[in-house]
Amino acid sequence: MTTFNYIIGIFQAVGSVAVAASIFWLIKQTRTLSKTYRYNSEWKEKNKAAELSKFYQYNILDKISYIEFVMNRTGALKDVAKIREFNEFTATELQRISGSQTIYDDIIKKITLDKNNDVFILANQLYKDKDISSLLDSLSPELLKNRFFSDLSSLLNSMEYFSMCFTTGIADETVVYQSLHQSFLKCVRMLYWAIAASNKNPKDKLYTHLSALYLKWSYRDAEKERQQNAVISVVETIKK
Repeated sequence: MTTFNYIIGIFQAVGSVAVAASIFWLIKQTRTLSKTYRYNSEWKEKNKAAELSKFYQYNILDKISYIEFVMNRTGALKDVAKIREFNEFTATELQRISGSQTIYDDIIKKITLDKNNDVFILANQLYKDKDISSLLDSLSPELLKNRFFSDLSSLLNSMEYFSMCFTTGIADETVVYQSLHQSFLKCVRMLYWAIAASNKNPKDKLYTHLSALYLKWSYRDAEKERQQNAVISVVETIKK
């Protein structure tokens, strides 16, 4: 081997080592950046979840109590309580489960009966701000009823936004699940009739994020209940 060839060989060997070192460095940097990105992404998701928890508190919880009060006092809540085991959130499913083609109209009529006028006045006194309460004497029952359904629609829209942030991965739903899932599931079950009735055409389905989060959380809740019951059963068997 000539001196020239020997030198070329050294350069080639050094070059190979340099390339290998560069590849190793790139792999290490990629892993570091991936971990950093994942950490930042998870932090953002958890931080957004905390923000949504506040949003839920100030934009959803009070309205749930208000809507539930009116539906309970007017007797509509009893009719709604009979509707269970749903997952499609469509008008067709609502009619099938309830066994009635007019279930939506029936609930509306029950809520808006003239004998329930005092219910809307009391609900506004209990759950509305002072500015509205001070005007109650000048507000007609019909206007109060219209405001009720406007608030119901607003509540569903707020819950759809809340749900969308979790179903699209913007926020981590596991952060708020334990503290909010019970009231969320309760509200969806209470207002299923209104959600489903608005979905007459599957092509233009509304409240898709709300229904998706409901199905996810209700399944998890049922699974945890089954696991808990299994543990209780084992404990009782051991005691015997």
